[in-house]
Amino acid sequence: MHRVQQVALAAGWLVLGSVIASGQAHLGLHVVDSNGQKVGYVVDPSNAVIFINGEAFVMEAGQSGFRPTAFVEFSDAADCSTTYAQMYEGQAFGLMTRAWYTSDALLHYPDTSQVQVLPVQSTRSIGDDGLPGPCVASTGAILAAPVLTIPAPVLALPLRVTDSLGVSPAPPSATFNDVPTSHPFFQFIEALYASGITAGCGGGNYCPDAALTRGQMAVYLAKALGL
Repeated sequence: MHRVQQVALAAGWLVLGSVIASGQAHLGLHVVDSNGQKVGYVVDPSNAVIFINGEAFVMEAGQSGFRPTAFVEFSDAADCSTTYAQMYEGQAFGLMTRAWYTSDALLHYPDTSQVQVLPVQSTRSIGDDGLPGPCVASTGAILAAPVLTIPAPVLALPLRVTDSLGVSPAPPSATFNDVPTSHPFFQFIEALYASGITAGCGGGNYCPDAALTRGQMAVYLAKALGL
């Protein structure tokens, strides 16, 4: 199958203010490539959380990129024609499960929406180069999910860890009629738009000089912080 109370508010505002002033977002340890593109979040010195189709998975990673990793596929067919990944109890009922990278530039991950008890008839190992080993007869039953495969993202190596993220690079053209590329806040406004935090004030404009109400500020903060 192929297929991340008033006093408290005041303190929070000071932190947010410093973030805005520095142009950096401090939201935990991030894994980024050499272009500053966010790859995922740090789990421990050897593992990172990445998102595949909106779901969090744990993968082995280092400065040289995702680490090629072998894994085992299980099948309920005698000829290994259907492929499943074994789901250990902690994976199946935890917040995240493991995905694998192979050096043929593919990501392999379980479809966690289809976890089931699988009657096993055969198994095969998938090498860290993505090549399958021989199909071996087997018997038993395991908790498993179908294996899905997608191309791995292209990363500018080496990877590194940082506790802050810079503002997204400015796009080549303007989204809003009243915020041209020469506007001093162009990069920041475009970053808000690209992140879905704002859609402007209507009519293709952003209204950069308009006053901000407390209600509007609540929308900005709630969207930005995921409240």
